[in-house]
Amino acid sequence: MQNLQNIPQRSPSGRRTAHAVALVLLVVGIGIFLVMVRDVSLGDLCRVANQVDVGILAVAVVAGLAMTGLRTIRFYRFFPAPGRRLELYASFAMFRFLNFVLPFRSGEITFLALLSKFKFTGSIAGIAPVWILLRVTDLLALSLLFFCANSLVPLTQHFDVLQWGLIGLSTVLLAGVLMFSAWMVRANPTFSDTWLGRHARAAHAGFTRLDGWRPCLYSLFLGCLIWGTMAVLNTLMQMAFGSPLTVAQCAAVGVAAAAVSILPIHGPFAVGTSDVSWAGLMVLAGMPAGQAIATTLCVRLGLVSIILLDGTIGIVILWLCGCRQGKPDEPRLREPQ
Repeated sequence: MQNLQNIPQRSPSGRRTAHAVALVLLVVGIGIFLVMVRDVSLGDLCRVANQVDVGILAVAVVAGLAMTGLRTIRFYRFFPAPGRRLELYASFAMFRFLNFVLPFRSGEITFLALLSKFKFTGSIAGIAPVWILLRVTDLLALSLLFFCANSLVPLTQHFDVLQWGLIGLSTVLLAGVLMFSAWMVRANPTFSDTWLGRHARAAHAGFTRLDGWRPCLYSLFLGCLIWGTMAVLNTLMQMAFGSPLTVAQCAAVGVAAAAVSILPIHGPFAVGTSDVSWAGLMVLAGMPAGQAIATTLCVRLGLVSIILLDGTIGIVILWLCGCRQGKPDEPRLREPQ
């Protein structure tokens, strides 16, 4: 699409460095993956796959797609785009796919550029304050969910330190964002008509959207729904493939896996790093190592399929929105009112 061609590009040296880092991460991830699966036979995988419960799997797919819908609803509260809700959903579906494909969760930066180019927001500087609030409340919501899961089904004593660390970090970050936002609104500074001044003005406008407690509480409430849905998805995926763990243990593993997923440690396609974290959590819950690895591979296949389905739906929606305007190469993108 023509809009995608206008996204700011890195310098050649920067692109080479990014490609080299991504390649190293991919090779390391593949190495971890091969070491992990060397003791798993094809028969083990087939036995786990043959246990799949289609009904539970279908509910898991609905839960996976609902996450994108909830993210769209939350974002729409801060940046309304009347008549373009489907396009916004499609954009978040693409965001989910980008975060899966790109290393270090760098898909977030690309997604902010897409939102700006697609005219859902004025500029990256304007959306950055809101996006920071969304991610901080996501961290707090997931921390509270992790606290509840670890209190009910403790997988390891080390998680006690982790849960309090996450809660403390997210609380401090949220307080800092709200205090700085309130200061920015009260200060009401003037900005010069330069490149830096225009971006500073856009950032100030973004901070005004965060004034008061209502935006924070709204974002935190939707964040709890989003990550709660993620926990349900991860739990159902394990149950669908016949996990011998109890429902509570599956939920604890699913929440812990969701907590690990927010860390910027995975390589392209999350190969290796995500797999070993899932298998390790299942072993901590009491599952034999071989069965844990086989279940992990089937669960990961199911989760990846949902991400690919979501991304495909997003591409089709954007294409259809462009066709309705008679311009297949340019999605119907208007400035929100």
